[in-house]
Amino acid sequence: MKVSYINEGIALAWPEAMEDKTPYDIKRVVSDMLAVRTTKDVIDFVLSTPASFFKDIVNVASRTPLFENDLVHYKPVHAFRGNVLDLVERIYPDIEILDMLVVKSGELGTYVENYLLAKPRDDEPVYANVLYPPKRFYEIHFSTIETLILNVQAVLRMAAIANGEQPLNGLEIIPLKGNVPAVAIDTGLSISSDMNRIPAQHPSYKTYFSEKETKALKAELAEMGIRELCHIYHGKGHGSVFLYPEGMSDQEMAANIFTSFMNSLFEKGSELMYVGNTFKIEKTSKGFRVIDCPWPLRDMYRQAADLAASNSVKLCPHCGKPLLSDRSRGNEAMYCSRSCNTKASAQRRETTYALAASGAPLEEAIARIGSRYEQSVRRWYQEAKELLD
Repeated sequence: MKVSYINEGIALAWPEAMEDKTPYDIKRVVSDMLAVRTTKDVIDFVLSTPASFFKDIVNVASRTPLFENDLVHYKPVHAFRGNVLDLVERIYPDIEILDMLVVKSGELGTYVENYLLAKPRDDEPVYANVLYPPKRFYEIHFSTIETLILNVQAVLRMAAIANGEQPLNGLEIIPLKGNVPAVAIDTGLSISSDMNRIPAQHPSYKTYFSEKETKALKAELAEMGIRELCHIYHGKGHGSVFLYPEGMSDQEMAANIFTSFMNSLFEKGSELMYVGNTFKIEKTSKGFRVIDCPWPLRDMYRQAADLAASNSVKLCPHCGKPLLSDRSRGNEAMYCSRSCNTKASAQRRETTYALAASGAPLEEAIARIGSRYEQSVRRWYQEAKELLD
């Protein structure tokens, strides 16, 4: 998608960019989402994904200037590492940076710091196109895109664990100190408040706890700042919080979390963003015509469900993030990124050196690290012995 202007939390596109009818490939979209690790990846995702995917996500900004003194400088906290402005200056020369872009109530403010006292100038593109835009433009909030990406990563992580993958550090457990033997799981799942119109569904906890136990658990969580147990919860960084009795396995809890969250998206009374017709009917001179209505966000979660059903997601053994189990290009990828591959290799080498230094036999080192790395372990073991001698 072509972006004209950008700042720390928002990207702007002119109508021509949104008129691009290139269809999105939902398999590619979800695959790209799983690969996101940095803010640069987020920007690349926006730029490389067809505008047709963003049609239900972007906001149509007002063309009427807003002159108010209390406009808020929009500075979101990014979920991924990397500075947007620094990245744009270094890597994306075709995108203009908006200094001090001000956003209030989802509308573009009129104040750009360098032009507060300037008179209108037709020859100044930023002033003419941003302060007094000749036509409407579209806003893409990074926070919304990041929420979707994190949701896909979180829900497919749950699917992988439910299908038998071993989580690196287990599920994210919130410690409870009350008398009810329960486990609270912070899933990282949420539905962006930017998209919410009516309350989302609540995870199922009445199946496992009595009304009295549920009340006690809610009171304890409330003391920790968690006042709601639903899929749109926003507070202290938590996503949807699920409650389970002690003793349930990670695999059982992950399976329940995955099905509960995915099924809540399209139930009656859930988010308007996700409900609606899957087709429409048109009358033509030759009769009726049925037209399928692909819907980007519904397609996104449907693709996640299909990946779970086909057991096509595994977890990176180094960082624990989900990745696709794709054998179409020969050897299956073991790690989610080159960085994790490199770090894991360095960790295996350090472990081999430590075992050699401790006097452990080579066979033990190979058994500990894995036979698939035998050749490397033999080389590192020999290197360590030479250094010790």
